[in-house]
Amino acid sequence: LFTDDPADVVLDLEVFGELKELEEGTGFLNQIIQVFRQDVQEKLKDMKQALSEHDPKTLSETAHTLKGGCRNIGTTAMGTICEKIEALEKSESINGTEALIVQLEEAFGKADQALGIQLNEVVKI
Repeated sequence: LFTDDPADVVLDLEVFGELKELEEGTGFLNQIIQVFRQDVQEKLKDMKQALSEHDPKTLSETAHTLKGGCRNIGTTAMGTICEKIEALEKSESINGTEALIVQLEEAFGKADQALGIQLNEVVKI
């Protein structure tokens, strides 16, 4: 979960810890994670569509929206990649976006696993 570069952290346990504090056996955390997972999948689909249509504005807007969700739940590495995709609109270029989307998918796989582990720990408490 940790690396030398804070931007590469799969799951910021301090941010996630704040969400854990709100859980109190309500199922809130599970709901948040499920909504996040669905949102990521929808946003990835939207980004791929925007990429195929050569639409840097939609790519940037979608990445911006997803970046906020990533930062709110603590998936720092995903947020960093979204920030890079978002910045491409300023250059009016989508060069390199496909590779960033692949990186985002890989980061999501790691984050999803970390979220699952954290959720299991909350359920055990």
